Amino acid sequence: MTITSTVFPREISESVFADTFYWIALADSTDAAHQRARQIADDIVRTDEVLSEHLTFFCAAPEFMRREVALAVGDILQDPSCHRWQFGVWFVTLERKGLVHGNLTH
Repeated sequence: MTITSTVFPREISESVFADTFYWIALADSTDAAHQRARQIADDIVRTDEVLSEHLTFFCAAPEFMRREVALAVGDILQDPSCHRWQFGVWFVTLERKGLVHGNLTH
Protein backbone atom coordinates (compact mmCIF):
# COMPACT_ATOMS: atom_id res chain seq x y z
CA MET A 1 0.00 0.00 0.00
CA THR A 2 1.45 3.35 -0.97
CA ILE A 3 0.43 6.16 1.34
CA THR A 4 -0.32 9.35 -0.57
CA SER A 5 -2.52 11.19 1.89
CA THR A 6 -1.79 14.48 3.60
CA VAL A 7 -2.76 12.69 6.82
CA PHE A 8 0.87 11.61 7.22
CA PRO A 9 3.97 13.68 7.81
CA ARG A 10 5.76 14.66 4.60
CA GLU A 11 8.70 12.33 5.22
CA ILE A 12 6.49 9.24 4.94
CA SER A 13 3.76 10.45 2.59
CA GLU A 14 5.20 8.34 -0.24
CA SER A 15 6.30 5.41 1.89
CA VAL A 16 5.22 1.79 1.66
CA PHE A 17 3.50 0.16 4.63
CA ALA A 18 5.19 -3.19 5.25
CA ASP A 19 2.69 -5.69 6.58
CA THR A 20 3.45 -9.16 7.92
CA PHE A 21 3.12 -10.69 4.44
CA TYR A 22 5.96 -8.44 3.20
CA TRP A 23 8.36 -9.30 6.02
CA ILE A 24 7.68 -13.05 5.71
CA ALA A 25 8.21 -12.97 1.95
CA LEU A 26 11.41 -10.97 2.39
CA ALA A 27 12.81 -13.39 4.99
CA ASP A 28 11.90 -16.67 3.27
CA SER A 29 13.68 -17.19 -0.05
CA THR A 30 11.28 -20.06 -0.85
CA ASP A 31 8.22 -17.81 -0.52
CA ALA A 32 6.44 -17.17 -3.84
CA ALA A 33 6.55 -13.40 -3.20
CA HIS A 34 10.22 -13.27 -2.12
CA GLN A 35 11.61 -11.70 -5.30
CA ARG A 36 8.80 -9.16 -5.44
CA ALA A 37 9.39 -8.18 -1.81
CA ARG A 38 13.11 -7.71 -2.51
CA GLN A 39 12.27 -5.27 -5.30
CA ILE A 40 10.61 -2.79 -2.95
CA ALA A 41 13.16 -0.05 -2.50
CA ASP A 42 10.90 2.70 -1.20
CA ASP A 43 10.99 3.98 2.33
CA ILE A 44 9.23 1.50 4.58
CA VAL A 45 6.64 2.26 7.26
CA ARG A 46 6.45 -0.42 9.93
CA THR A 47 4.69 -1.09 13.19
CA ASP A 48 5.96 -3.05 16.17
CA GLU A 49 2.79 -5.16 16.02
CA VAL A 50 3.61 -6.32 12.50
CA LEU A 51 7.17 -7.19 13.46
CA SER A 52 5.80 -9.17 16.40
CA GLU A 53 3.51 -11.10 14.03
CA HIS A 54 6.51 -11.69 11.78
CA LEU A 55 8.52 -13.18 14.65
CA THR A 56 5.56 -15.30 15.73
CA PHE A 57 5.16 -16.71 12.22
CA PHE A 58 8.69 -18.14 12.37
CA CYS A 59 8.55 -19.44 15.97
CA ALA A 60 8.10 -23.04 14.77
CA ALA A 61 10.77 -22.76 12.05
CA PRO A 62 14.15 -24.45 12.38
CA GLU A 63 16.56 -22.78 14.81
CA PHE A 64 18.79 -21.27 12.11
CA MET A 65 15.76 -19.56 10.53
CA ARG A 66 14.49 -18.23 13.89
CA ARG A 67 17.95 -16.82 14.56
CA GLU A 68 18.16 -15.17 11.12
CA VAL A 69 14.70 -13.64 11.48
CA ALA A 70 15.47 -12.34 14.98
CA LEU A 71 18.71 -10.75 13.74
CA ALA A 72 16.87 -9.23 10.77
CA VAL A 73 14.24 -7.71 13.06
CA GLY A 74 17.05 -6.21 15.15
CA ASP A 75 18.44 -4.64 11.98
CA ILE A 76 14.98 -3.36 11.01
CA LEU A 77 14.57 -1.72 14.41
CA GLN A 78 17.88 0.11 13.94
CA ASP A 79 17.29 1.13 10.30
CA PRO A 80 16.56 4.90 10.16
CA SER A 81 14.98 4.55 6.70
CA CYS A 82 12.35 2.18 8.10
CA HIS A 83 9.88 4.57 9.71
CA ARG A 84 8.14 3.40 12.89
CA TRP A 85 4.47 4.11 13.39
CA GLN A 86 2.54 3.27 16.50
CA PHE A 87 -0.39 1.26 15.21
CA GLY A 88 -3.01 2.84 17.45
CA VAL A 89 -2.01 6.39 16.50
CA TRP A 90 -1.82 5.47 12.82
CA PHE A 91 -5.19 3.70 12.87
CA VAL A 92 -6.96 6.55 14.69
CA THR A 93 -5.52 9.06 12.22
CA LEU A 94 -6.84 7.03 9.29
CA GLU A 95 -10.18 6.52 11.02
CA ARG A 96 -10.64 10.26 11.65
CA LYS A 97 -10.07 10.91 7.95
CA GLY A 98 -12.69 8.28 7.10
CA LEU A 99 -10.13 6.02 5.41
CA VAL A 100 -10.71 2.98 7.67
CA HIS A 101 -13.39 1.83 10.10
CA GLY A 102 -12.88 -0.51 12.99
CA ASN A 103 -12.63 -1.15 16.67
CA LEU A 104 -9.28 -1.42 18.45
CA THR A 105 -10.84 -2.47 21.77
CA HIS A 106 -12.05 -5.99 21.00
